[in-house]
Amino acid sequence: MVRLWNEGGVDAYLAESSPDLTFTPDPKFPEQGPFSGDELRTFMEQWQEAWGGSAELLLDAVAEHVGAVLARCRWVISGASSGAFVPAEFTFVAWFGSDGTLETLLAFFDDEDAIVAAERGRDAAR
Repeated sequence: MVRLWNEGGVDAYLAESSPDLTFTPDPKFPEQGPFSGDELRTFMEQWQEAWGGSAELLLDAVAEHVGAVLARCRWVISGASSGAFVPAEFTFVAWFGSDGTLETLLAFFDDEDAIVAAERGRDAAR
């Protein structure tokens, strides 16, 4: 999924995800979710536009935890107007369907919050 985002952007990412993909950003994030369908596409496109169309995602670590995938990541981004580097580290919590498509995705700035969310389970995330 990281490769798809970095190489093909929003369209490639969503094409390989479940049509019912739901994304919920960290509660500290300005835009509150959950996002799905057209709202999700718009959210992702606006995210890319805010960074001048360049928002590379780096994967630092991946682990499975109680049926969820925890992915420690960081964005390599800079302001579209200022060019200023903006570090952004976070952990994704992901659940995949039986067909291997991404169905539920949460993002947290704090690793402990991500672990708690994974332990609460997919149904608690919806």
